[in-house]
Amino acid sequence: GASHAIFRRATFNRDIATGLVPVSDEFATVGASDTWSVRHAPPERPEPRCYILKPETCLPEVWEKVQEGAVVVRDWFVVDDKAEEEVVFGEL
Repeated sequence: GASHAIFRRATFNRDIATGLVPVSDEFATVGASDTWSVRHAPPERPEPRCYILKPETCLPEVWEKVQEGAVVVRDWFVVDDKAEEEVVFGEL
């Protein structure tokens, strides 16, 4: 199985990923030895989503629409909370 293949590759000095490249003490990669000094800006926070099984995730006005049945829900998330009068239909 897979564990035996990994064992054989390690025992016979082959790279673990493919088993095709012979490895020795000279086998190395280039780059920093660690990345603790590398800093990046955190990603932007995603827009909040209303999960109807957890009402505290919803804005109060959206939760009111959920209770009124005036929203579109898909996979337990509100996907469209526009009132019917706000919906604009394009031409076909």
